[in-house]
Amino acid sequence: TAGAVGVYALCALALVAFTVVSTLGFRINVNNASFGALVAAFPNTGYMGVPMLVALLGTTAAGPAIMTILIDLLFTSSLCVALSRLDSAGAHGARVAAGNALRGVVANPLPWAIVLGIAYYAVGGDMPTPVFQTITLLADAASPVALFTIGAVLARSQMTSAARTPLADYLPLALLKLLVHPMLVWALGISAISLGIPLDSLTLTVLVLVAALPSASIASAS
Repeated sequence: TAGAVGVYALCALALVAFTVVSTLGFRINVNNASFGALVAAFPNTGYMGVPMLVALLGTTAAGPAIMTILIDLLFTSSLCVALSRLDSAGAHGARVAAGNALRGVVANPLPWAIVLGIAYYAVGGDMPTPVFQTITLLADAASPVALFTIGAVLARSQMTSAARTPLADYLPLALLKLLVHPMLVWALGISAISLGIPLDSLTLTVLVLVAALPSASIASAS
C-alpha cells in the first residue's frame, strides 16, 4: 500500500541523512559516510528476510517484504550512490559534484535491471528458452557468489589493513541498523496508523522485522 511505501521510504531517508551527518569527521569523508549510511539502511531482505518472514508469518508476508526490496534497490541505494559522489564538491565545485551524483545514479545497474525487467513483462515479453535458462542459472548462482564475495572482501581487508578498525567506526552503524532502524519504522508506522493512513498491522510487523535484519551483502561489498 501507499502507506507502507511511505513509511519505509521515509525511514530510509531519515536514517541515511542521520548516518551521513553523524559519521562525517576528520577521517570519514562524504564517500565513506554515504556507504556507511547504505550499510545502516539496507537490510538483507532478499537472502534472509523473504524466506524467514514467509516461514514465520505465512505467504502474505512476501508482498510487503518484496516491496521493501524494491525501495532499497531503487531509492536507498541510488540515494547513497549519489551522495557518495558529492565528495568532489570541495575540489571541483558544486556543479561538478551534482553532475557526478547524477551520473552515479544513472550508472547504477540495479534500478535499471528492475525497471527494464518490469517493463519487458508489462508489454507481454517472453524470453527465448535458452536465454531464460541462462538467466535462471545466473540467478541460482547469486547467493553462493555473494557469500564468496563477502568472504573475499573481509579477507582482503584483514590482509591489507595494517591496523585494526577502531570500534567507534563500525559499532554505531551496527546499532543504527539493528536497533534504531526497526524502532524508527515501528514508531512511524504506529503514528501513521493513528493518523488514519492505510497500513495494517501485519504489514507493519513485516516492515519492522525487515528493518531489524542485518545489512545486505551488497552494502558490505560496496
